[in-house]
Amino acid sequence: MKVVGSKIPIPDLRIEYETPEGEREMCDLEYVTEHYRDHSIAEKRAAGFKLYGSEHRGRRPYGPDLVGGLISL
Repeated sequence: MKVVGSKIPIPDLRIEYETPEGEREMCDLEYVTEHYRDHSIAEKRAAGFKLYGSEHRGRRPYGPDLVGGLISL
């Protein structure tokens, strides 16, 4: 985890996987909805999270295309 300002942002989801070379990798995901404020989005980006949502804004929390979008990562 990375310190941003004086906080350690926690992702919604962390995916850990093994590469074909046998190395361990991870991807931190954040599902951004219409309730996120600009400073919250900036904090998540600074932490290195991969943001998911319709242009990172305006999505409802349980949109029908959530799973399809995550699978295409």
